[in-house]
Amino acid sequence: MTKCLRSLQRIGLRRNVWRTCLLAGSALLAMSLFFSCNQNVRPGSGTGGAIEKTYTVNHNWEKVDGTGYDTAPQTGLKGLVGSGTKAVAQEKEGFELDTAKHPAGKIKQENIKADGSTVVNIYYARKTITLTFDPNGGKFGSSADNKKVQGKYGETVTETITKPEKAGMKFSSWKSRTEVRVDPPATFPEEDVTYTAQWNSLESANYTVRHWNQPIIGDTYTDKVEESLSGIADEDTQAQAKTYQNFHLSKVRHVDGKIVQQKIKADGLTIVDIYYDRNIFTAKFNTDGGNSISDISGRYEADLLPPPAKPTKEGKEFVKWEPPVPARFTANTEHKAIWKDQPAQQATYTVEHWTQKVDPATGKVCPADTHTQGNYDLRDKDTGKTGKIGELTAANARTDAKYKGYETPTVTQETIEADGSTVVKIYYVRKTVTLTFDAKGGKIGSEPTKILTGKYGEKIQEAEVGKPEKDDADFDAWTPLLPQKFPEENAGYEATWKIVKELEIKDGLSKKEYAVGEKFDAAGLSVYVKYTEAPQRLITKDEYSISGFDSSAEGIKTITVTYKKKSATFTVTVKTPTPPSETYAFGDIVDKDGKKYKASAFSAPTQWENYYVIIKVEDTKYIGVRYFDNTGYGDVELGTSISNTYRNQPDSNHRYLKKDEVESIFSNKQGFKDSIKKIKGTGIPADFDKQNCIYKGKDDFGDDTFFNGNNIKVVGFNDRDILPIIAREFN
Repeated sequence: MTKCLRSLQRIGLRRNVWRTCLLAGSALLAMSLFFSCNQNVRPGSGTGGAIEKTYTVNHNWEKVDGTGYDTAPQTGLKGLVGSGTKAVAQEKEGFELDTAKHPAGKIKQENIKADGSTVVNIYYARKTITLTFDPNGGKFGSSADNKKVQGKYGETVTETITKPEKAGMKFSSWKSRTEVRVDPPATFPEEDVTYTAQWNSLESANYTVRHWNQPIIGDTYTDKVEESLSGIADEDTQAQAKTYQNFHLSKVRHVDGKIVQQKIKADGLTIVDIYYDRNIFTAKFNTDGGNSISDISGRYEADLLPPPAKPTKEGKEFVKWEPPVPARFTANTEHKAIWKDQPAQQATYTVEHWTQKVDPATGKVCPADTHTQGNYDLRDKDTGKTGKIGELTAANARTDAKYKGYETPTVTQETIEADGSTVVKIYYVRKTVTLTFDAKGGKIGSEPTKILTGKYGEKIQEAEVGKPEKDDADFDAWTPLLPQKFPEENAGYEATWKIVKELEIKDGLSKKEYAVGEKFDAAGLSVYVKYTEAPQRLITKDEYSISGFDSSAEGIKTITVTYKKKSATFTVTVKTPTPPSETYAFGDIVDKDGKKYKASAFSAPTQWENYYVIIKVEDTKYIGVRYFDNTGYGDVELGTSISNTYRNQPDSNHRYLKKDEVESIFSNKQGFKDSIKKIKGTGIPADFDKQNCIYKGKDDFGDDTFFNGNNIKVVGFNDRDILPIIAREFN
């Protein structure tokens, strides 16, 4: 019995339990339960012989639509069979323990089963979030109180937050605790947020409203009245249409009668254009039993052309229209035909007016001697003319405005037939027109003037005119503006010039140091010509000349750029380079201290921010580029704009890439990708191309602008495609 007692002590059974069993006369029962017959009791185990089993805790997170839970099982937890689980709630932003499932915040533990099937469920409810909008001295409608919106974390914010108003101020934006300019969120965030209204002072500014009246002919508006008004800067103009007799607001320029208002600029240069079209009037003709005469319509004050044809009526001769047909359209009118009895033995005839065509393929007139429909257009037809049967017609050539560009033809009269079938065809040949071009101090070719002749309506070939040249100026335009076709009559044109004031070199060379004997490289050079009275212009390398470069000997060389007798200079240095002890090239690696590594021997570093890929070598100078952390979490991601990609970069030790450096990267694109992946395996996209790489340069006006590798301006927000890389120079 003593031996049994020692055995029970070894397996952890306390002595007093054993003694209690003996005193109760149950020694045999105690021995059989705790020692002799139980094969699962392991002496010395320290757990009383019990077995450990795994159990699972299901963390159930409420779905945003409230229809159920997203379950995240937590497996691998262990405990003794028969004992209670020790499930613990997890913490996750926007969630809290569901008190409906867990009253008083208590988690219901389960007894651990020997088959490992034990599961404990913990439920989490989405937090109720309050968004507070503080008008900051303004009002929502008539209320100065804060506006509050509540919902569960992740739910869509369905209530529209209107902008508050404040006397004498203009709403600018909302500001939260962490962000200055922020829009109200689309969904409820993880915690309560207060948004405070930001205000700007209202600023008064002038603007101009131009009222344009449609011309009688054509749609080039030149007649205008200017009206000066004032409003609040950055708010819309309040331009209103005026009333002009026999005009109406243009339906073409102002669809649905809307005047397009503009944002008022503080500089007073805002312009709103309002267009007025002439009313269309119609002349109607009552032939009193004669043939039908079509209505004629036209713009207010336009010539009533062509005049109505004379009507015909069996047995009658047309006398006149009553009231008389006006020369111009000033109102809607109706005119009745007045008849008299037709003289005996008279018949009607027709006069057709044919004008010479211009061949659209060649821009030249069609043959004048061949009177066919292919060479002439039927322009007008005069019907209802009468004369004595058997006598010649009395047809006359037209001399009105539409025939101004044609020679007055000789009319071949026809004999009047009794059946009214007589037709007189009059053919109008286009006039020969002379254009005189005066170079006004310049030369057209080698002459100060040039004469060009052609037929009215023929296409004016710019190559035939030629571009005038002048030693100290650039050609601007012809005055008056040269039309595309020969006009109706002779005309003269004078050249206007932009006088060259000076040259300015805005961007210097990419390469400013040369080795003895090395050729000049003009890459990166931007030369602008400035005029006395015209905007500056970037001139191409084919327009200017470069002189003064001599690399036969060391020294500082003055380079002169010359254009139109004006010049500008800059300097470069020629020196004998000291060859490096070891040569490094594109794709090799340099660290922040200037130490260089061959790409083939470089292994991934622990601090990737300290290493650069060499993309350009100039003598002893190296240009290196690297990623930078633009996430705030020690990582790299593509950006959608310059501002959100280059956060706080470049710093004082770095700069943006230049155009030639981007070109260098894409001249060996795969080598660049291989090297930068050695520094940091993630960051560069698999489909890396020129739109991912940004450089800073100058636009046509000489202003700083960002471009991608396709030389396209980067404006506003694009797809997430901007790679965050910066450059550094090492000597």
